[in-house]
Amino acid sequence: MLLKVSHVFQATPVVTQIINEGRSLPTKGAYRMARLYAKLKPEYDIILARRNAMIEAYGHKEMLTAKDMTTGEDVQTEAENFSVPLDRMPEFTAAWNEVAAEEIEVDVQPIPLAQLDNGGASAISAGELVVLDTLVTE
Repeated sequence: MLLKVSHVFQATPVVTQIINEGRSLPTKGAYRMARLYAKLKPEYDIILARRNAMIEAYGHKEMLTAKDMTTGEDVQTEAENFSVPLDRMPEFTAAWNEVAAEEIEVDVQPIPLAQLDNGGASAISAGELVVLDTLVTE
């Protein structure tokens, strides 16, 4: 299935959350969700590494202010993770949008909505269905 990078990047955390929360799904739906995760996760990891590399290229870490517990004075420390400087955000956003628009082939099949139906009580929210989009079908 041909998917945009942005779709994989947004849908994988949703699938992960559904699985990790142990949502009540019919056996076939749970199986299909697990298979979907197994195919999306490696692609997601590649995308995330690529995005992180784009961010790290700026070589910027925010400065954080915290109170020193012994002296009560403000102490500045560097954030653990790299970030995009605010003045460079438009540049980063444009570059990320180019990456996000790329299409990649992922060996997945959409899950039929009937396989996620748990007898009337929905285990997947409307918002999650919006994000999953073409990964779920009627």
